[in-house]
Amino acid sequence: MNDEAQYNRTSHIAHRLNNTQNQNEQNKIHVALSVYDPSGKYSQHAGVVMTSIFENTQSPVMIHILHDETLTDDNRQKFLRTAEKYNQEVNLIDVTEYAKHITGEAFELFKRTFSIGAAYRLFIPGLIKADKAIYLDCDIVVNVDIKELWNIDINNYCLAASLFAWKKEPELTYCRLQCMINKCKPSEYFNAGVMLMNLANIRKDGDLFENASKWLERHLHSSRGADQDILNSLFSGRVKFLDDKFNLSSRYFNTLEEARNCIIHTPGDSKPWEFSGRSYQYLYRDHYLKSAWGENATAKDIIYTILDEAAAKNKPKARHNIFKRIFCRTYNELHNSQAGQIFILLYKELLYRIGLKK
Repeated sequence: MNDEAQYNRTSHIAHRLNNTQNQNEQNKIHVALSVYDPSGKYSQHAGVVMTSIFENTQSPVMIHILHDETLTDDNRQKFLRTAEKYNQEVNLIDVTEYAKHITGEAFELFKRTFSIGAAYRLFIPGLIKADKAIYLDCDIVVNVDIKELWNIDINNYCLAASLFAWKKEPELTYCRLQCMINKCKPSEYFNAGVMLMNLANIRKDGDLFENASKWLERHLHSSRGADQDILNSLFSGRVKFLDDKFNLSSRYFNTLEEARNCIIHTPGDSKPWEFSGRSYQYLYRDHYLKSAWGENATAKDIIYTILDEAAAKNKPKARHNIFKRIFCRTYNELHNSQAGQIFILLYKELLYRIGLKK
């Protein structure tokens, strides 16, 4: 083979490889997770979300972990090993410097309502250079090919998300009034735990975090859901509503068969890692064992963990503390009413029955 023929053959191979790489980049699914982990234990839950995606998805996936200085070296390596096991990619993005701008009352609001990590999703359009990304909370188990969500057309929207499960209430309630004051539409209020984000369209409005900060200056007193209220207000009228299967609350099914091809979300419910015998908790355990966090776990370790968690949830002292917190929140509103007097009587009876009466 002469030099010219060799050059042409080499150029053809290089061109074909470049085309393949470009096609892979175009087909790549981008998923963002937020990790604020002062205890060192929360990263595991993000790792399980990540593993559940890899287990159900054949397409190339890039997981973007938005984290701060609380991410330990050990957890960092476990994210990398889990992605390597599935021949997928993980991008660890340190948002520590950005997070320093969340201060004062805004910081306290995020910390009080969910976690300061909930605010990190507001950095996604500025830090992830793709035109589109999926955001997921970490109290989730993905039980569907994530490509199905990725392929939904949102060219004319900023977000796609599932409607919040409002209870059947009178037209005017505190929550609905709060929603309207925050410039959200109660009938279109969505859950921000699962979102398909059109980053290109969102960037047209400017910096999302700056816009969120301005929103908080006006609505800090009336916001309860922090980032969720912000997103509902800023993108009102520009949201495509997803089928509930993409954000299925665990309270609406009893068996995993009912949650087949769904994204299982546990907002306010028994978390997947707090084992109490719920079907989706077994699914969490399965993906935990397949992740780097469970790579050295033995059957004995799992059994003892389950027993410890079950025992912790059934201690009289723990039940008493939960009841006491609920009591304290409602006492000031009820203590002068007949309902309040009944409540106090039941509280005293509970103390007596569990042997905590002094």
